[in-house]
Amino acid sequence: MVATAGRDVVRALTDERVVTALIDRGAQSRADLAAAADVSRPTSSESVRRLVELGVARETTQARQGAGRAGNLVDLGPAVGTALSVVVAPDGVTTEVLDVRGQVVAARRINLRGTAMRPSAAVRRALRGQGGGPYVAATVSVADPVDRTTGRAVELADAPFLTGSLDPRKLLAGLVTGPIEVDNDVNWAARAELAAGAPDDFAYLHLGEGLGGAIVSDGAIVHGGRGLVGEVAHIVVAGPRGKAMPLTEVFAKLGLRQHDSTAVDVSAVLRLLDRDPGRVVRALAGVVAGVVAFADPSELVIGGPWAVPVVAPLRAELSSYPREVVVREARVPDDAPSRGVRDGAIALLRERVLEQVRGTLGP
Repeated sequence: MVATAGRDVVRALTDERVVTALIDRGAQSRADLAAAADVSRPTSSESVRRLVELGVARETTQARQGAGRAGNLVDLGPAVGTALSVVVAPDGVTTEVLDVRGQVVAARRINLRGTAMRPSAAVRRALRGQGGGPYVAATVSVADPVDRTTGRAVELADAPFLTGSLDPRKLLAGLVTGPIEVDNDVNWAARAELAAGAPDDFAYLHLGEGLGGAIVSDGAIVHGGRGLVGEVAHIVVAGPRGKAMPLTEVFAKLGLRQHDSTAVDVSAVLRLLDRDPGRVVRALAGVVAGVVAFADPSELVIGGPWAVPVVAPLRAELSSYPREVVVREARVPDDAPSRGVRDGAIALLRERVLEQVRGTLGP
């Protein structure tokens, strides 16, 4: 029994190495695959046989480059499947179907700006028009707080992008056979920043139409009890004339909100920062001081549409504070939430494939 169990473990580890080589390097000959997986050719061939039976691998005929003749190659099989990423942003909903190597198989976008369509309806429309499925895994980014237990959007007072009763897990339940991970857009942006080389402990401050934050500790997003860590818009700071008020109210007092909305007017903020950044920067410094005091990040990352003109004056403002913190612009300045949620979907799909190979899911 012990010997049999040992052989099973070795086979599972070999199969995992072979599949990893196929994911990372693409279709290969049996000889090249054995070398990439660092196993003997007979061991690789046995692994390929098992993986073909499982549907995770397949053999295909393809002309060899430079040789002018056809040869058998091993590639990933149909059981690997695809993953789905969904971004619910203030201006629209974007869905993407991704393979395990990160290629976009299909994509669809539904515009929300200037329409009365609810985000849930936009998600359903995008998925209907996209086709495909079922998907092995899915990730969802929402421009609102997300309850970590239910995955539903949370409506907070004065939140500029209320998504109503958006319940991504319920929307996707019939289309996704595996895990569905839902998080807010700033947390996904922080994950993208982490993947781009940020240290394992940092704070992320998003400055856009909405205001948000994220805390990364020991390489993981800190969510808190309900998933509301990073909701910085209601931290009390010094506003105009030194009056204490929530950060979001500072923008109201300075006339920096969009008409009939609590969303920040980015163009107006940029104009003010160009001529007189002091009031906005001092308010942001109050937020940063609180974050530094409680989370002790090794650095503060500033991202979003009006991050660039804020970094230098905020760094100068914080230089007189008792707790020193490195302030820098985000490494992933453009479309960071989309990149984070896309990478998350690929990672879930990859792990699902490897779990199947290990035998935890069965064939």
